[in-house]
Amino acid sequence: IFIFFVCVTVAAVNAQWFGQMTSEIMADMHLIEQACGLGQDIGLSSNREAYAKLCETDPKYKKLSSRLWLYHLL
Repeated sequence: IFIFFVCVTVAAVNAQWFGQMTSEIMADMHLIEQACGLGQDIGLSSNREAYAKLCETDPKYKKLSSRLWLYHLL
């Protein structure tokens, strides 16, 4: 029963907090991508080099990208 409550609590935190945070981060990343002429293609693999270059040149985009990966890992 304890494990059940832990799972329910973790699911609630995930839905309430992590869901909002990842959506906000993705929206901010999309704005940066649009400013650089990216974000119109479907799927990351179609233009992987441009996204890698953007991550190297824009520190804000790099920070957002690393935070997004962190939240996805949790």
